[in-house]
Amino acid sequence: MHKIKSSKYMIVLFSALSLMILAIYVYDYHELRKHIERSANLSYHHIILTMIAYHQELDHYIHSYDSTNDTNLYMLENNIKNAFSTYSVTINLIDGTDKGLYLEQHSLFKFFLQLLPLNYSDCTLKELRYLSKQTEIIIGALQRLRQDTP
Repeated sequence: MHKIKSSKYMIVLFSALSLMILAIYVYDYHELRKHIERSANLSYHHIILTMIAYHQELDHYIHSYDSTNDTNLYMLENNIKNAFSTYSVTINLIDGTDKGLYLEQHSLFKFFLQLLPLNYSDCTLKELRYLSKQTEIIIGALQRLRQDTP
């Protein structure tokens, strides 16, 4: 009889210990998820800020029309691509990249990439103004989608 009581206490003790360990892991998971979500928000904010900087630089390029000074535009293009890649990886860690919001953001990003010229000096002022206007529209759309970001 004493052995049976002892076995019951051991089972209860192991069950309680298992539940405590599980609670610690669940808490750590939720904390990690919060950090990843904050990282996704920061990455998305970085994309928008970099696109705004690109738009401002493009407008400056249009007004000066100095076809030799397009280095900043290319650097900002690269920064936008890198920022979106970082955002994509982070979103994939949270929910996956098959969610409607991310797909809409991704389609806007792809549209932006399709607009980018290979060589700014080969573009006419009309083409550059069109690029500037479309970039402004894309930034606005991304800002509206931002409030829905996890």
